[in-house]
Amino acid sequence: MLGPLEIALGFAALLIGATGTFSPCGLSVIDTIGPTGHTGGRRTTVAACVAFLPGAIAGGLLTFGSLAALGDLLHGAGGRVSYLVAAAIALLAAALEARGTRIVPQIRRQLPEHWRRVMPMPVAAALYGVLLGIGFTTFVLSFGVWALAGVSLAVGDPALGLLLGGCFGLGRAIPILALAPLAGRPSGIRATELMCERPGVYRGLRGGDAVALTAAALALIVVPGSAGAAGTSIAHATDPSATADALLFQRLGGPAVISRGGPEVPLPGSHPAIGGRYVATVQGSSVLLFDRNTLAPLAQIPAAGANAIAVSDSWLAYRASTGGGGDAI
Repeated sequence: MLGPLEIALGFAALLIGATGTFSPCGLSVIDTIGPTGHTGGRRTTVAACVAFLPGAIAGGLLTFGSLAALGDLLHGAGGRVSYLVAAAIALLAAALEARGTRIVPQIRRQLPEHWRRVMPMPVAAALYGVLLGIGFTTFVLSFGVWALAGVSLAVGDPALGLLLGGCFGLGRAIPILALAPLAGRPSGIRATELMCERPGVYRGLRGGDAVALTAAALALIVVPGSAGAAGTSIAHATDPSATADALLFQRLGGPAVISRGGPEVPLPGSHPAIGGRYVATVQGSSVLLFDRNTLAPLAQIPAAGANAIAVSDSWLAYRASTGGGGDAI
């Protein structure tokens, strides 16, 4: 289930991806996979379009998923500071888009034209899709591309990075898939003339990018901070542990759970805690460690008598009875 933050960032990525259609590479792909770009007719065009879509999505997943994974490796996922840094990046890009600032640094690289001559058209189309979906292997038409990269790295949430990558790749593909079958037809010619001869259309899309990035920045500021506050309205719960984007607690008479603003996910064990890249619970005479993002089991650490825990990237602390009426850490 997607929350407001994911929806805001996903929509921004979709629109930013679509803005890239105005690049020389976007326009050339429309002609290349369209009926006038080969001798295979409309059947080849359909096959090329079918291949182009997953290629573009795969490219987006590769770029933004990798950046998010790198952020997770460097500083862990989430955290208030990470979300504020990501919001600042989005707001800066929004301001530059609203002003229509010239894109710098610019990547002046075209797609390999010879692929269409040495490969079957569907294969070439899939590879063209990957390059366009990556975002940084051809002309960049929006500061939003740099902003999405910065947000992915700053937040360090691989799941969010994959969402941004999928939406960006889909945004790059949709206009091309809509216009390619019309290449050479009067309607297709009018559409490409509108794109090339009316700067206001491209300028309007950049304005839309600015609005979407501003909404995403507000979501990054407001939504993650609501997770901890939500604990005050949860009944029959104890032993809470919270970060900016997640809340863990123990249901009285029930399981330990984690909530990220959506459905509660049960956790094995009790006394849940979250910190750094880990989630931890107590089960029997051990502490169980899980990956914070995927909840995949990572380790089982002996901790006899543990009745409270805290975890970070570098430390695991637990409280246990000393047997003489006192406790020790």
